[in-house]
Amino acid sequence: MKQIIAFLLTFLSATAFAAESTPGEFIIKGKLENIPDGTLIYVSQLKNNMFKTICSDTLRNGQFMLRDTVSDTSLLYLSANIRKAPGHSAKIWVAPGAKIKITGKDLNFPLWKVISNIPEQEFERKKIEVQMPELEEILRLSAEENELIAHLYVDLKGREDSAATIWKKIEDIRKIAAPYDDRQETKTLDFLASAPVDKAWLQEYYVFTWRLGRPKAKRTEEIRALYSKIPDNMKQTPIGRAITEYISIEEPINVGDYMADGDLYDIEGKKHRLSELKGRYIMLDFWNVGCGPCRQSIPEIKEVEEIYKDRMYLVSISSDVKEEWLEALKKLDLNGLQWNELRAGNTGLAARYRLTGFPHYALIDPEGKVIDIWSGYGKGSIKERLAKNIK
Repeated sequence: MKQIIAFLLTFLSATAFAAESTPGEFIIKGKLENIPDGTLIYVSQLKNNMFKTICSDTLRNGQFMLRDTVSDTSLLYLSANIRKAPGHSAKIWVAPGAKIKITGKDLNFPLWKVISNIPEQEFERKKIEVQMPELEEILRLSAEENELIAHLYVDLKGREDSAATIWKKIEDIRKIAAPYDDRQETKTLDFLASAPVDKAWLQEYYVFTWRLGRPKAKRTEEIRALYSKIPDNMKQTPIGRAITEYISIEEPINVGDYMADGDLYDIEGKKHRLSELKGRYIMLDFWNVGCGPCRQSIPEIKEVEEIYKDRMYLVSISSDVKEEWLEALKKLDLNGLQWNELRAGNTGLAARYRLTGFPHYALIDPEGKVIDIWSGYGKGSIKERLAKNIK
């Protein structure tokens, strides 16, 4: 009888565990000090150049637990919605069935201790060890900057009489941080040169190659030299292909240069080039689905398209993957010349036209010369820019 009872208890226990478990689930448990209860702790995933929160928990008695499912080893970014935090997340590698423990004593998320048996997490630990003490100072200065920005836009509601003073303080902080950033980057590149290539290595290297597409990129020769370390089979992975795209980026153009051109695809998959439009002014509008200012600019974009319909082509170039791009066009009721390069990252025309953030614009004259390049949107700014340049 005792054996039967023992068997039933074992069976019920196993059944209950199976019912609670989810295939592919990972669990992150954390215990923190000096962070107030009620703070939201969350992890995000970077997909199509946008961060998407996938799970969160509220800190209670200094503890939190995060759980979700993944199909393979994946990189997540852990952070908290607390005002005085630095603008840097902790990189947490997860895998199906992983059970991860985290401990921390302050808001410096990247310095929290991560206990995990995932090999990629060991790469992160060694990298952070190499980046010290510069990383610690960078996090401190980043927290100061975030606090000033919150003070301006939350406490002072963006008051113009305070903005200049606060932005001067922020610029001063950035100047102080610059040499620490430089030394940390040098240390990280040296670390990549000696570390074996794995998923974590590729993720870190991807960030450096992404910078090759930005104006005034630093250490370009060192960054390009590391590409030879990547095995051919890893170059065929999605992140490997994206890295290859960035490594192959051509030099950016300047105002006064002849326009850069490339293959662009409409909603039906037909290929186009900007050279088809020569003879009129061409305005390029680089945007993506997750960009709030891009959405705010839509009414003005439609308005200037109508105003200059006989003198200018307006080409909207999305950086989104095909499915998200097509869905957004329907949802936002966007018409006209809606094109997409359909390539990894902002490695094509966006990089050549010096994209630093969305929305980003370029204006080309009827002869094909670039006469203006600018970023950002404020009400009336597009009209003002075109009125100045289109005679």
